[in-house]
Amino acid sequence: MAQSPTGIYVCVGTRDPVKLGFTWRMWWGRTSFYLKPRLSILGGLKVSLHGPDPRHTKPGYKIAADGAPPRDDQVYMESTDGFLPCWFGGQAVRAGADRVARLRWTSELFSDDFPPGPNAGRIGKGFQGSLLQAPPPGFAADVDLFLANYAPYYGEKERDVFGKNAVIGPIKSAAGQYLTGIVFRRSLEEAPTPPDLLRASPPMSPADAVRGMAAGVYDERFVWICEVPMSRQAIQSGARSAI
Repeated sequence: MAQSPTGIYVCVGTRDPVKLGFTWRMWWGRTSFYLKPRLSILGGLKVSLHGPDPRHTKPGYKIAADGAPPRDDQVYMESTDGFLPCWFGGQAVRAGADRVARLRWTSELFSDDFPPGPNAGRIGKGFQGSLLQAPPPGFAADVDLFLANYAPYYGEKERDVFGKNAVIGPIKSAAGQYLTGIVFRRSLEEAPTPPDLLRASPPMSPADAVRGMAAGVYDERFVWICEVPMSRQAIQSGARSAI
């Protein structure tokens, strides 16, 4: 296997015309992995995946706000009051391997009348970049992240995901753990987005539309993070709906 990169940038979008969603950065720091959007107005959202380390009482997974929050009229991240910080257990997929997160983008985020996201920015030294194809109507582009001990986890159909070029990473920490992303195109009818993540005030017109983020942890025990349409007017007025 080639040397593991320091980290990875992940973005979903179209090439012609260029229209991108938010870009996510995942990297490792000694015995932990981190996942964070590059855009500051998402409230400093950060997922921390702590491995075995004498500095921590025990390994664990956490989603929390990182750094000073932006003004209320710039909060593009929705969460229930008291939700952050949130520790979660992960969904066991094999001995020593957990599904820890799902990033989701849906087709309306890339329609002609929806504004594009920010430029993905430069890829840092030691990082790799992955641009995923925007999903067609009725489908979602998902990146499921898996944390595994001893060897990377590539899903139950390893040959299929490599054949479809659907593997992101892995990246390896100093503790010998691996973080791998697997790309899925899922039907929204068969695998709907949790309703709690769709409560943000919807845009009233194309001019009112902005990209936002919603997050939650459910019975599967991994964190869902979904890019969602939001109302600019509702954000600026502070009329944020709880998720």
